[in-house]
Amino acid sequence: MYSGLLCLLFGLTLADPAQDGLTGSPEDNACNAGGSLEGKCDWPTEAEDQWAWTCGWYIARVDTGEFTVNDVPAWCNYFVAPQIVCYDSSLSGQLDFVLTGALDTVSNAQGYASVDGSCSGGPFGVAETLVTAANGTAATDKCTLLLGAGYTGVHMNGLGYNTPASWYGCRITSA
Repeated sequence: MYSGLLCLLFGLTLADPAQDGLTGSPEDNACNAGGSLEGKCDWPTEAEDQWAWTCGWYIARVDTGEFTVNDVPAWCNYFVAPQIVCYDSSLSGQLDFVLTGALDTVSNAQGYASVDGSCSGGPFGVAETLVTAANGTAATDKCTLLLGAGYTGVHMNGLGYNTPASWYGCRITSA
């Protein structure tokens, strides 16, 4: 019995949850087919491959907006040059914005005076709050939890932004 348990434990230590290969999605790991790091995670040694695929897990979360570049561990920063994603709306007059903190936290996005995807002209107004939710009701509940009564979750795709479908902005309800 103990030898079977030891074999199982040994087999589990050999499993590599970060390295999904071609079977996983880009949302699971940026090194997977279709991910932003596809073809860049095969290094000369197994240790380097492990490092690249572990970083790929973090980068996938940056790519989906779950993390910001600041959430990627420092030991992984060499792998991906820090870049700030400027979100541009396809609707006229909607300001550009940058995600500055983890989703579902207060003041995690900053609007800019630009409307052309450049995030130029300096920050505009106060920091905004973005949450993730399955629908507008759940988003409103999160906004209320984070900011207090009087906030509504507004779907970012509905405002013309090419963000993940689960992103909502917390907007104060008009009186």
